[in-house]
Amino acid sequence: FVTVVSLINALVYEPDPIIWSERLFGAVIITSVLATFIAFLIMIWAQKILNPSETAIIFAIEPLAAALFAMVFAGELLGLWGWIGGSLICIAVAYGETGQT
Repeated sequence: FVTVVSLINALVYEPDPIIWSERLFGAVIITSVLATFIAFLIMIWAQKILNPSETAIIFAIEPLAAALFAMVFAGELLGLWGWIGGSLICIAVAYGETGQT
């Protein structure tokens, strides 16, 4: 679904026309299948095994993990607000793990 909506937005708002090549088409298919469909299947499967608080903690850590992967594999850097937000996520997860919620 996300891939289709993103494609429609790109076709409407992108000033340069998209030149479809085999490589681009393959990247779109891989992204739509692996990053959305299979990821959601894994999340649904994991939710059956984990309790709700563990699932919530994993979902809360997801943006922080994405930022760390972007730093390690893509060389992206977090700004001040990124570090503040990541710290707040870590604090909230630690607080949630203490069972005082």
